[in-house]
Amino acid sequence: MSSTQEVSLEDHFPIRTLSLETGVNTVTLRAWERRYGLLKPVRTPKGHRLYNQKDVETVHNILHWIQKGVPVGKVKALLSNNKNAEELDGSNELSDDDVWSALRNQFIESSTNYQESKLLSDYQALSSQYPVDIIITQLIEPVVTSLFHLGDNGTAFRFFTSCLTKQITVHLNSYKHQGKKRPSVLVVNAASGSVFWSGLMALLLQARGYDPIWLSDVHNPNQWMPLLSGLNPSQCLCVCESVLPDGMETFMTELAKYEGSVVITGSEVWFKFRHLSDEVSNVSIYSSAMEGVMSIG
Repeated sequence: MSSTQEVSLEDHFPIRTLSLETGVNTVTLRAWERRYGLLKPVRTPKGHRLYNQKDVETVHNILHWIQKGVPVGKVKALLSNNKNAEELDGSNELSDDDVWSALRNQFIESSTNYQESKLLSDYQALSSQYPVDIIITQLIEPVVTSLFHLGDNGTAFRFFTSCLTKQITVHLNSYKHQGKKRPSVLVVNAASGSVFWSGLMALLLQARGYDPIWLSDVHNPNQWMPLLSGLNPSQCLCVCESVLPDGMETFMTELAKYEGSVVITGSEVWFKFRHLSDEVSNVSIYSSAMEGVMSIG
């Protein structure tokens, strides 16, 4: 149970700092405390949560088990278990991929039946319990792959990505930064088909402590350089997916004169321009959008 007491600010810090240290958003951290008892912050006389370095370690341990596919509701028992990690890894307690499999089937069913309200409510519930990167790898990527190969001309796939794109937009616009200013990252995409993925990457950047400037309708690389010069972000992420957009060669040439850091993702762009990562120090190119985001730091 959380305690109310006088604490030293030298040893403790607010929830936003814990979020920045771990990459887990504050909504999820509060859910882990209230619903699952995974965190036990002390409280100031005014009721504000305060954490310390031990809580940072606890969050990393929680993430360790979640990344192995363990449902968040079962993590507490593992954290308090006296067995070592190797013993737990081999135990029946970790055979919980069925939980994620059931969630994937649930989202696929909602998408094929065009149940927007259920799809969004289920996603909101899940996003309050798990970090963005876990949701992407364990749920969104497998669901997108399944829907894409349904043979319905991509209808359910587009329904799923359209619904979630709206939710991503709401989340990005409603999130209020507190404390010191965060480094900004301009996020653009090369085609309308990349909007969903660029939005997810903006959400992931936000969870990692950045202030994403997501411009989902700017698809032309010829427009990116003026934006970089005008907005002057700390870094830039260009999500191209499997598209090699017109004007990319000109943009690549101009990047040699740009001083800021630019990360470009997409299989086609990586295949054609990957040599630039060695030739131009401020440009990094990755075939995977997730890999590109995780390189920003």
